[in-house]
Amino acid sequence: MATMPQNISTILNPATPSGSFPPSEVYQLSIGNYVVVGSLGAFVSDLCDNLSIDYQLLFERRITFPTVLYFFSRLIVFVFVSMICFLQTFPTGSHCGAVTQKFTWVVYHLAFLSTSLLFFLRVRAVFDRNKYVVAFFFLLWLGMVGGSVATTTLGVGKIIDRIPYCIVIPYPFESLALSAPIMFTVNDTFIFLAISWKLLETPWRPADGVRNKIRFLSGNNLPAFSRSLLKDGQVYYL
Repeated sequence: MATMPQNISTILNPATPSGSFPPSEVYQLSIGNYVVVGSLGAFVSDLCDNLSIDYQLLFERRITFPTVLYFFSRLIVFVFVSMICFLQTFPTGSHCGAVTQKFTWVVYHLAFLSTSLLFFLRVRAVFDRNKYVVAFFFLLWLGMVGGSVATTTLGVGKIIDRIPYCIVIPYPFESLALSAPIMFTVNDTFIFLAISWKLLETPWRPADGVRNKIRFLSGNNLPAFSRSLLKDGQVYYL
């Protein structure tokens, strides 16, 4: 029986992206590919699960700005996830730089901004259009827009040596590249906390005992609609 070579862990296949990276980075690339493909599958599954609801919103209800924004957000997130999946799993050849720099990063920021704007509309409704709350969170959203504009061109696509696969390398100004994710996190955290606090404002108080207090904080004692809003916001923030 033939024996396997002792240094098999260091053998790289030059016909794949692993031929240009050390084993530790190949492992990270593989995990990234699994996450991207899994995310695309989960998103397609979610689209299929909500087809009937989306159909009602589009054809049986009055079309409003939130409705248009909702469908735009769904579409742009699907395009972004599909694009990332394509770039990381398909050899793009000489089109790598143009595709990544001119399209993917713009779609990335549009996806986050449109989804966060939906979250802003929710907090505006929950606080009954309180002008101070609306102004504060709208300024936060504008900060996200500024961070996105500042970092839109920071991603650069690059062809891996000898392999027509595309990777993304960061622009030298790494601290500037963090501005958009930081603003996304700050905005979503404030909105999540504000909505949770508002929904949990209720004349009913939990009975004594740790279990009852936990149930109260989880929203189990809230009316069905308020509980749905609270848990949906928790899922989005997670």
